[in-house]
Amino acid sequence: MTTTIRLRGPADIITVLPYHLGYRPAESLVVVCLTRNRIGVVGRIDLPPPDVDPDLVAVELLPVVRRERPDAVVLVGFESTRGQAEPASMAMRDAIESAGIRVVERLVVRGGRWWSLDCDRDCCPAEGEPVQTDDEVPAVSDYIVRGRRPAESRADLAARLTHRPEPAQDRRCAAFVNDLATARRSRSALQRRRRRILQDWARILDLTPSGPDAVAAPPPRDDEAWAWAVVSLLDVAVRDLLIAWLCPGTLELDVFPASLRRLAESVLPSRPAGPARDTRTASVVEDGVDDTVDDRVDDRVEDGVEDGVEDGVDDTGEDRIEDGVEDTVGEALVDRLAMVCRAAPRELSPGPLTVLAHVVWWQGDGALARTALDRALAVDPDYRLAALLERMVDVAARPRATA
Repeated sequence: MTTTIRLRGPADIITVLPYHLGYRPAESLVVVCLTRNRIGVVGRIDLPPPDVDPDLVAVELLPVVRRERPDAVVLVGFESTRGQAEPASMAMRDAIESAGIRVVERLVVRGGRWWSLDCDRDCCPAEGEPVQTDDEVPAVSDYIVRGRRPAESRADLAARLTHRPEPAQDRRCAAFVNDLATARRSRSALQRRRRRILQDWARILDLTPSGPDAVAAPPPRDDEAWAWAVVSLLDVAVRDLLIAWLCPGTLELDVFPASLRRLAESVLPSRPAGPARDTRTASVVEDGVDDTVDDRVDDRVEDGVEDGVEDGVDDTGEDRIEDGVEDTVGEALVDRLAMVCRAAPRELSPGPLTVLAHVVWWQGDGALARTALDRALAVDPDYRLAALLERMVDVAARPRATA
């Protein structure tokens, strides 16, 4: 279910952008694509240092914009010093317009104020307008009700997935690794173990509504279900089945052994509904960046995708903008998977991180997907499923297009 939220103009866009990206951007250029009066891709890239060609920003972002084929684009620069975002913003504007796409607004945010860079009317004060606080934008409360709270930075976003050592659970994980290895020696033993594993996953994924804005509580932190959830993802069939179950349309269930499929259907909770929108994800674009520049320009483009900006200026001159947010259940699912990631010792973390990355990519949260994949591949650069998803995110593949 998606709820439509009305935004009132550029000032509201600036305030809600962190809720799209999942964290509050700093020293960044954000590109908001508008298609048929709705937001498509919302991409972010670090501002390049002064001695780096700003056209590299366009090299990175323009392919994403072209693939999106929006009707119009809004550019928002977040800077710490005056003029810092202007070169990248201008380069991006020129590249987008050369591709025949209209840039309807260029904004810059600095020191708690914002300016319209191309406005030549008397309506824009030289000292800028104050950035609205979250409580001044009615739409923010709708995000918060549905569990959307942006991290203060990318580092804080990563902390959501960072292992929190608990000696008892870590010992359980080590013991369960041996238990699973033993079960694999017998088909019947493996089937029994898989049943136990999926029962524990069912407890973790139980999102039965317990109120208008709440779902059932997860198992306690010291429950061994968390350790089994972590270790279970060493079983590739279970891992891939969970991804297919949680991301309908990405992989058909009939590709799995009938015994495992029947087990999932009898044990796991109902599969989530697909995203109400045509999900568009463009989390990372790395093509076209010279290796000598990689250390100086963050060439990752992160995507927070929501449907819903209805952008059009009405007869009174007021921007009419509408935004849609996913319901509480989608957010709760991500929270549960993040808890599994935090329960995973470092050497076992690629599986949980990759499952979470698939789910949030399927939902349209490219920033968290990219964060999870970075962490998974830092532990195991050869983890093939993470590398495959990383490439799909790189080329802005859409989940339903890959089914």
